[in-house]
Amino acid sequence: MVQLSNYLQSLHLLGIFILIVLLSVLAYAIGRHLGWRQRSEASQKAEAPLSATVAAIMGLSAFMLAFTFGIAVTRFQERIVFVVEEANDIERTYLRAGYLDEPHRSAIRNLLREYISIRTTSRDSLETIQKGIERSEEIQDQLWSHGVEVARQNMNSEMVAIFLESLNDMIDMHAKRVTWGILKMPVIIWITLYLLLFLSMGVMGYHAGLGESKNQFAYLILILAFSCVLILLHDLDRPLEGFLKVTQQPLLELQRKWH
Repeated sequence: MVQLSNYLQSLHLLGIFILIVLLSVLAYAIGRHLGWRQRSEASQKAEAPLSATVAAIMGLSAFMLAFTFGIAVTRFQERIVFVVEEANDIERTYLRAGYLDEPHRSAIRNLLREYISIRTTSRDSLETIQKGIERSEEIQDQLWSHGVEVARQNMNSEMVAIFLESLNDMIDMHAKRVTWGILKMPVIIWITLYLLLFLSMGVMGYHAGLGESKNQFAYLILILAFSCVLILLHDLDRPLEGFLKVTQQPLLELQRKWH
């Protein structure tokens, strides 16, 4: 399953869309061929149960798509919220650093400027992302070292305490963003969706072949509709590529504010 997940992630969205359409058309063609072969043997009484079966499978597929879509949208929205919260945490840490004495105040603010620059760097490859994460964690360690040193010098300072609180929130938010960034839809859900799609198109094709349907355009529209929804799910599951990307605007605004 891990290999299947990596394979799906390696494919371009356009390639996945073409694959979905081809699988749907193949399932429909197989079902239609089987329906056409059994058309002469089928009785009119079998039409009603078959129609109910088609409706049930299509309804189940639509339900699973809607259920999965809800999960994907929630994750996408959470990623956006995390960006806003991280920008707030970084700015709060920057402002509260003003309570500290030199040279810690200037050193911490310079590190935060570099930190925000890393967080807004273009993420065009996994290697770039990994390097950004590693450097971000190095800066966090340096910031925490400054905080520990200041705390030792001012054991009873309330201002130092609230600075460390905001710094801790900033570090926690980084961990949340990294975790949610690598969190993907479970492979078993993708397998279930593709299996239901294949069965739905196959049963629909079987029903069309059995009933000698001539209106192929309507079935093609349905195939494209299901394919569009499925590719949208893939897009939502990839926050760093595709048409739906998590905006970094709050961090970019903060960076412009400091430079």
